[in-house]
Amino acid sequence: MADTVTANYNWVKPEVNASPSTWGTKLNSDLDLIDAKIKSMDTSTAPAKTSPVAADVVGILDSASSFAIRKSTLAQLASGMTSSFGVWPVSQGGTGASTPSVARTNLNLGSIATHDTSEFTPVGRTIFSGLGLSGGGDLSANRTLSVDFQDMINLTLDVGTPGNSRLMGYDTTGGSGKVSVASLVGWASLVQSNRQITAGGGLTGGGDLSADRALVLGTPSNIGNSTTNNVTGTSHTHGLDATYAVVYTGSTQNNTNFPLGTMISMISNVDPNRNANANPALSTDTTQFVNGGHPTAGSALSGTWASRGKQAGGGGYSVQRIA
Repeated sequence: MADTVTANYNWVKPEVNASPSTWGTKLNSDLDLIDAKIKSMDTSTAPAKTSPVAADVVGILDSASSFAIRKSTLAQLASGMTSSFGVWPVSQGGTGASTPSVARTNLNLGSIATHDTSEFTPVGRTIFSGLGLSGGGDLSANRTLSVDFQDMINLTLDVGTPGNSRLMGYDTTGGSGKVSVASLVGWASLVQSNRQITAGGGLTGGGDLSADRALVLGTPSNIGNSTTNNVTGTSHTHGLDATYAVVYTGSTQNNTNFPLGTMISMISNVDPNRNANANPALSTDTTQFVNGGHPTAGSALSGTWASRGKQAGGGGYSVQRIA
């Protein structure tokens, strides 16, 4: 019987009781092939693949086929694991969940996966240090901005335009860039010397703040029955309220509102005491004033009145408006 070969790898099987001078060579060749095959399956010395892809193939022992060796792609393996075991636990690199919301919770992602990338600041965003500052950088790490006092000393002080001036300080002895607050003038409480105080109506004086200024109230003219409330460039006048005027200057026959202090003569059919309340009214005969209880009494006079005594020779009384 001639030599035969193995069913899977065609390794030579020397004929029994034959090949007396070739069987050693054949066997050595088979052993070399076996060694190479086993080496190709040895993962302990194989180079690592750090970025597996779904098409990569792994070997498994098929429990459904008496643990026969089978091959499977990573994609098939992941799909089979999910269908067989439900979810991948977090401890084994999975999410431990079958829904996105539960997966975010298990991975402590909260709602981050539901946000658009435009809602986040890119790591390449840069914080620049402006004039007088140092530090900064992109957001790949925590950044610090510090005042660069040496840079500040080299600045030119602009005093040309009020409001644009800037005060820079540097402690050359302490080296820490400190300025004592006690050594500074209270800038916030100062105003420009060209700020104006303007004298308004009825006033004189004023001016800019380059010196002390005074505002003076203009001397008003005397108050009279015809004066009005008015302001001029340097003075003012007052009108006289008829209620408080000393003299009634009107001519209305049936006037009932007289200034405080007005004295009138009132006919009374009763005898009021001196300085007692009186209640004068217009008389219907149009020539005199009478007390409110008189038979000819008409409209009562406004205000509060008091009797100032009986007039000689009849029933007349002097009465005065007191409120």
